[in-house]
Amino acid sequence: MGRNYKLLLCIGLFVGALMLAYFDVYPAFVESQGKAEDLKQRQASNDVLVKQLQKKHLAEADKARLESDIQLLHGAVPKSPELDLLVLDLEKICNSCELDLVGVENPEADVLKQLNASEEQMQTLIKENGSKLASGSHAVAKPDNKTVKKVDDNDKQPTVKQLPKTVFVTGSYDNFVKLMRKLENYQRVIGVKNVSIAMAGQTTDIKAPALDKANKLKVTQPMMSFLMIVYYLP
Repeated sequence: MGRNYKLLLCIGLFVGALMLAYFDVYPAFVESQGKAEDLKQRQASNDVLVKQLQKKHLAEADKARLESDIQLLHGAVPKSPELDLLVLDLEKICNSCELDLVGVENPEADVLKQLNASEEQMQTLIKENGSKLASGSHAVAKPDNKTVKKVDDNDKQPTVKQLPKTVFVTGSYDNFVKLMRKLENYQRVIGVKNVSIAMAGQTTDIKAPALDKANKLKVTQPMMSFLMIVYYLP
């Protein structure tokens, strides 16, 4: 057997081995690439799901914090009027009583003047009663070794502020009573005064906001108006 023949035979066997290895390995290589691409897509989808889950947790935490803040705002005397929240609650109460909330408006100037005068009288009574209690107390506590903070008589004590609003509702007389009872049990401290009920077209010599609103809107049901005093801390 010649040398050239042996060389060709070796080359042929080598090429055949390469071809055999190629056809055996290439499908596996292609499959591994497909699996790698699929794994990459799954990883990307997993990252998206993780981010969405984090956003969901943040949204739930924000919701819980918002609900907690709302509960605090529903407190007896909040630190601000929070009129928007109060109007929403008032609308819900009116709906539960089958009444229509017509509007929440600023009271007239003469009503505001009377309220300001009554508020000044109230603050004066509070200061006078507070000074009497302070002067009438004879019990003296023994100071300890700790530093005693000096109380300044001129320090301002927190007072309750009030925000008046005139409320107009329409409905039946029985439902008006239901509304007043629910406002009595409302979680926030509010006051109700100057209640008036009138029908459109009614004639009277007494000035009544309910009658003016009923004639203006030409409602067919009784109109009730009342002055709602919203209390809050300054």
